[in-house]
Amino acid sequence: RLESMVLMGADLPLAAIRNQIASAIDIFIHIGRLRDRSRRILSIVEVKGLLEGGILLHPLFEFQEEVSDEILRREEKTGNAGMGSTGRRKEENGAGGYGIWKMGSTQKVEGKLVQVGELEHREKLRAAGYIL
Repeated sequence: RLESMVLMGADLPLAAIRNQIASAIDIFIHIGRLRDRSRRILSIVEVKGLLEGGILLHPLFEFQEEVSDEILRREEKTGNAGMGSTGRRKEENGAGGYGIWKMGSTQKVEGKLVQVGELEHREKLRAAGYIL
């Protein structure tokens, strides 16, 4: 997306744009919407540089959903067993008979960010005065 926005405003080679992004950004924080319509941080990744023309990312944290036994039992009863928490079923909404798509679970999504990697490039944090 960043590459596309730069390309709309300037006539630069894609390799130069990627190089600028990889050298200017240290961390990406990905925020997404879950099936309960809440927004959460889904991942945090470190930008390590360029590799074969692409930006090399190193995962630091990832959102892991906590699935309880109650959710699994409810999915088995509704026929969504095996589809996991993203299984969908069609329900009638009563207003003209139009079908709506509803997620298999309507409860709040529980989970947490789990560390999956260590920050490798700490020199910028040290230069900014952080003690590591």
